[in-house]
Amino acid sequence: MSMEHALMSTSSSLSHFGLFAAIQGGMAGEEAAALIAFVFAMPFLVHPLVFFMFGRAMENGGAMPKMPVAILAAVGAAGVIAALLM
Repeated sequence: MSMEHALMSTSSSLSHFGLFAAIQGGMAGEEAAALIAFVFAMPFLVHPLVFFMFGRAMENGGAMPKMPVAILAAVGAAGVIAALLM
């Protein structure tokens, strides 16, 4: 696995600011540099949904809302399947 792909595959273990700095600094190559806006914006797009789900769980005695969790699981599974087939 190339360094560029290894860096992007471990992005979940890095802070988004650390990943942004590494990509901007050229560590991940030209392809990853095109993803700077996505990498920087993604946490701000996902956090409101996560806070909504945890807030609802707190209101419902710890039970997560079923529909958002099912949608996130389906989108995640579709992404993994698409990545495996490409």
